[in-house]
Amino acid sequence: MRRGHKRRKDCNEEKSGQSELSEKHEANNSKIFMFLRKLRLYRQQCSRTYFLYLVTLAIVLLYAITSTFHREQKPLDQKDKYFVHIDHPIILWWTTYGGKSDENITCGEVQCRVSVDRSLKSHNDTQAIIFYGTSLELADLPLPRNPRHIWALKHEESPKNNDFMFSHEEIVSLFNYTSTFKRQSDYPLPTQYLPNLDYLLVSTMPFVHVDSIFVVDVKTKSRLRKSENLAPVLYVQSDCGASSDRDEFVKLLQEFIPVDSYGECLHNKDLPDHLRFDIAKSMSGMHHDDFHKLAAKYKFTLAMENAVCDDYITEKLWRPLRLGSLPIVFGSPKVKDFLPSNKSAILVSDFSSVKELAEFLKELDANDEKYKDFFDWKSAHRISNQFLVSHMEARDWGHFSAVQKNSKKFHSHMAGFDCFICRKIHDIQKAHARNKSPVSHSATIDHYGCPAPKRFNASGHFGVYDKWWAEPWFYSKYLAKAFRKYYDNNQHSFNHEDLTALARKLRKEDENG
Repeated sequence: MRRGHKRRKDCNEEKSGQSELSEKHEANNSKIFMFLRKLRLYRQQCSRTYFLYLVTLAIVLLYAITSTFHREQKPLDQKDKYFVHIDHPIILWWTTYGGKSDENITCGEVQCRVSVDRSLKSHNDTQAIIFYGTSLELADLPLPRNPRHIWALKHEESPKNNDFMFSHEEIVSLFNYTSTFKRQSDYPLPTQYLPNLDYLLVSTMPFVHVDSIFVVDVKTKSRLRKSENLAPVLYVQSDCGASSDRDEFVKLLQEFIPVDSYGECLHNKDLPDHLRFDIAKSMSGMHHDDFHKLAAKYKFTLAMENAVCDDYITEKLWRPLRLGSLPIVFGSPKVKDFLPSNKSAILVSDFSSVKELAEFLKELDANDEKYKDFFDWKSAHRISNQFLVSHMEARDWGHFSAVQKNSKKFHSHMAGFDCFICRKIHDIQKAHARNKSPVSHSATIDHYGCPAPKRFNASGHFGVYDKWWAEPWFYSKYLAKAFRKYYDNNQHSFNHEDLTALARKLRKEDENG
């Protein structure tokens, strides 16, 4: 009995020991489980902390990058406390004219680097981009635009050379500075084809180029008319169908007075082969002494521009004035402001009809004294128009002149405009260096804008609206509006087809009201 009791007691003790051991194991397992759980939680917390650390770091970096970007993109007319002076800023010609190449220029006390290399668009030293208007395409602009870049337009040519694109506010207002034929332009060129005042005068000074080798006196002109079978009036144009409708006017004039037409337009007389445009495929013949001698034989020369726009004046006016042939002028409505005297040219706009003009020409042709009155300024070696004199004196470019007071810094207006922009860049840098805001400047429609083309009526009066004739102007108007839709909404991925499609849509909307 005692043994049995003892065995049961031992067995109970053994079971109790096993139970205690089991409880210890469970306790240990529970501790291990808790430890592993805490470890997992710790790792998760570390991951979240690490993730938050990365996010925070990314935000800081993004802020730093965007802050720097916005400092770099600060508009021209705002202060920039992070300004860094550039000794030789780059002027990039995005679209250019023939012969333009890279060069370093010195403009008084400042210098710039001029380049045609488009890869420099994003270079830190690039501070200005110049666009030559004739070759500019709206789908080819350097967009998105860096607001710190000066944009400048150089377009001294006819509005027809880029389908009247710059006749619209939407395009002209893109540019900070301009150089056009308009006197309102920042670097105006209404006398771009007049090298100096000496060019117009028959000089008696031995050290000045003498143009009297071309000038023919009125009696000799009358004699040559018969001996060489010349008409009273000369017309030389090969750009036919111009927007000014000049060919139509000349055709009307020929009904009342003979006109010798040497160009491809209304052609009725041949130039010598070495002067012909269709053979040489260039305008070099128009600069040849033989052409000047021929043109000087005529009493009257039709000086008719290919577009009607304020201050658009070309060699068509200045050449006959130089050669002593009385110009019959049509083009700029404000051409009188630049004539050498108030009696030095005949203006088409002064006559109510082409017939009236023809009668006046016949009157002058028959009266040598009345004809010579138009050249008193030339024989007196004096330009009485002080506006013209002041304008020529104020220009900083041109050829050497024996009669002008001020010497010129530049031989050409192309070089002059480069330095004009270079100085503007350095002016902006000086303002930033003084912690001042540069003066904001943008072009307006007055810097170039030309009206829609019109036509002559049957009597030779100008001003007839013809929808078909004016179509290029309206086409460019809606193309300009389409471009600004993209540009103003910061949409930069578009091509010419996109622009024309949107232009058609906008035009249709306007037409439908």
